[in-house]
Amino acid sequence: MHSRGRKVNQQYAIHDRARRTIPYTHKAHATMSSAIRTANGQLFDYAQPRTHHLSLQVLAQGLSRESRFAGQSADLYTVAQHSVLASHLVPVHLARQALYHDAAEALLKDLPKPLKVLLGDYQAVERQVERELFTWLGLPEHPDAAVKRVDRMLLMAEQRDLMPQPAADQRGEPTAQPFEPTQPWVDEPAPAGALPGRIRPWSSRWACLRFALRAVELERGRPAPVRLRLRLLAAIYMPRAVRPPWPHVPLGQPIPAHNTARFASGLAVEQQR
Repeated sequence: MHSRGRKVNQQYAIHDRARRTIPYTHKAHATMSSAIRTANGQLFDYAQPRTHHLSLQVLAQGLSRESRFAGQSADLYTVAQHSVLASHLVPVHLARQALYHDAAEALLKDLPKPLKVLLGDYQAVERQVERELFTWLGLPEHPDAAVKRVDRMLLMAEQRDLMPQPAADQRGEPTAQPFEPTQPWVDEPAPAGALPGRIRPWSSRWACLRFALRAVELERGRPAPVRLRLRLLAAIYMPRAVRPPWPHVPLGQPIPAHNTARFASGLAVEQQR
């Protein structure tokens, strides 16, 4: 009887030692990869970021499932919606910059700024990934000042419409109110109806579709044709078992000059309606 008890105790001791030692072995850490698998089935390596396997699906799906404000807003508000709104608030020639200004967050997550400044290593990886993405998309490494102003303007509007109202601190004193702009944020007027009176969050799938359609529109210099719209709609909304693959949409290719002029003139006509 006593020998059986000693045997059971020895087994528990062995299991306890294994539980304490296995997770911290050097072998486990040595085999950890710095790559993740993306939505299109390819690998993306954070240590050596390369963009030749990325696609519109990776950006649209990643940004439409990434919440701003660390998920603390009243409703889900995605980076994809933020990017689409920004692309409508800048001059036409800066719309691509505005749409893709947070593209790296499709792979890196949208960390709150107060946390990001504490993570020096993360910021170094972020800059490297952003540099590769912007090069692939044919964009300057640093966004235009007008894009940054619109990004700040949207941040203020999002805090006003989506975040809880500031409460008094523990000493009973009111907290600082968000900065309210007193001057225009862009040098040219924004398109009519681009930013409604209040921001209403989109669903994740709708934000994914809107981002993809906006990207196609800006990459081609004209709205997406009906067939492409239907293919994107099916790839995003249909059940996974019968979901078709995403259509191939080349990114980063320069728009012909005549298409750019046609797109700008078409946008002006829409604003007058």
